[in-house]
Amino acid sequence: MKVSVIGLGQVGQATAWLLCRAGHSVIGYDNDRHKRKNMQKGIFSSLDSNLNRDLSRYFVDRAMSVLDDLQSATSGAEVIFLCLPTPVRDINDSHDINSVLDCITSIVSYKQLTEERPTFVVRSTVSPHQVMDISRAGIFKSFGVCARLPIVINPEFLREQYIIEDITDASVTVIGADEVHSADLVARCYGIGMNAVHVVTPVEAVLVKVLSNAFHAIKISFANEAADISEHYGASGDRVMQVLASDGKLNASARYLRPGFAFAGTCLPKDVSALDASIARAGFSAPLMHSLLKSNYATVQRAHRLIDPREEDTVLIIGCDLPHNGDTLQQPFIQLLRLLHASCGILLIHDPLVSVQSREALSEAVPSLSWLDSPEPTPLLPVDIVVLTARATRDAVNIVGRRTFDLGNMRYLDENDER
Repeated sequence: MKVSVIGLGQVGQATAWLLCRAGHSVIGYDNDRHKRKNMQKGIFSSLDSNLNRDLSRYFVDRAMSVLDDLQSATSGAEVIFLCLPTPVRDINDSHDINSVLDCITSIVSYKQLTEERPTFVVRSTVSPHQVMDISRAGIFKSFGVCARLPIVINPEFLREQYIIEDITDASVTVIGADEVHSADLVARCYGIGMNAVHVVTPVEAVLVKVLSNAFHAIKISFANEAADISEHYGASGDRVMQVLASDGKLNASARYLRPGFAFAGTCLPKDVSALDASIARAGFSAPLMHSLLKSNYATVQRAHRLIDPREEDTVLIIGCDLPHNGDTLQQPFIQLLRLLHASCGILLIHDPLVSVQSREALSEAVPSLSWLDSPEPTPLLPVDIVVLTARATRDAVNIVGRRTFDLGNMRYLDENDER
């Protein structure tokens, strides 16, 4: 397959290497004339010396070539990989995608006079709201008929010093495409099957990329703040983090990475609250740790917005989502009940298995809450909204009101959901 790689920086060279390795004929182009001239001599500038050596060999073997103009470099290509820089120029700015848009627009202007309909693969990092702009850039009129060149988002997850390692043993391959055949085409370019990739929408692909980087940043910031806290108390921050990271079951794992309702339970709210108080008492800054309870309350507020009760609604909560010891400190369940009580007509709760401590604590925290003490949640008055908590019993789940909100998944159930 003939493919083009536009933009021959670190990502472009790595992409060209992978495509050559998969047996394709690769045509490269970069608007940096000096870089092009060096590459045309077989001199590559990746930070990975092994990559440079391999690319030089591919160049000698004519598996790869570098041309001097964009039109020639994309002529006859079935797939065009865009690996262009998208810098963020100011702290309040999004990615500057002008190079991507200009490149697509230029190529489209060449292709609309031909029968070539290549697929664009954007490897450049962009912001979620920019996906529509990129998609629109591929639309053109050909002989009076509106057409669109397929555009796929295929983010890279490469570390500059470990390019070959990361590209040959990729931790994840994400292809954001509106059509399955476009995703399949990109997978075939890399010489892998569709079972080895995550096929998502273009916006989801962008979000996976930017949120992955945000997650890495959070981990680094967490480790640094943990070290500050540890050292304040005369402990080794390195040793604390080594032990913490050694737990592959809970800490360094996919556990707790599923979106849902706010963190709750016996330990998390009170321990995070106590840690926040310790940091404040010590008088040093740990903004990430300090933001945890605020972020948790923001999730409570989001749940309330999604439930969206009217002031005349009767809302029935099934399951008392409090620790059995009745601990109410920073508990998101109580925070949600208070918000619901302030915005609905009548607030009811049913949980025949609730502990005495939890019931007393909840009644004290939300005095206007009414309990249904029957074995089944069958109130005498009509119910407008049913909210299912994590503690809803299997039988109770089958008692459905006009609208049923699953708090654990933060969404309303529809008639196709199993209850």
